[in-house]
Amino acid sequence: MESDLQIPFEKGKTVACVLTRAAGKCSPVGIILAHGAGGDMQSGNLAHYAATFADAGFPCLRFTCKPTQLPYRVKACQAVMDGAAEVPGLDQVKAWIFAGHSMASLC
Repeated sequence: MESDLQIPFEKGKTVACVLTRAAGKCSPVGIILAHGAGGDMQSGNLAHYAATFADAGFPCLRFTCKPTQLPYRVKACQAVMDGAAEVPGLDQVKAWIFAGHSMASLC
């Protein structure tokens, strides 16, 4: 099951996200997936990885952050990590793993 979300960011901006989770399953650990420079949350295998993690019971949040400036991307990653704790229905998630591809791995 996928849900589109907007997580608040700086100065009235939001970060577009998709939450993927399996009905009836929710691990106390969630996974946040980030794309590399030039990509988006649909790039490469991110959607496949999210579905695979969700099927195993791990709620998975992926997001798009288009600017390639590292300081901006780090702030966006932090906003998503902070915002993940506020997503309705995920109050049982106590810890988040952040995983990224290419430039997102630097966050």
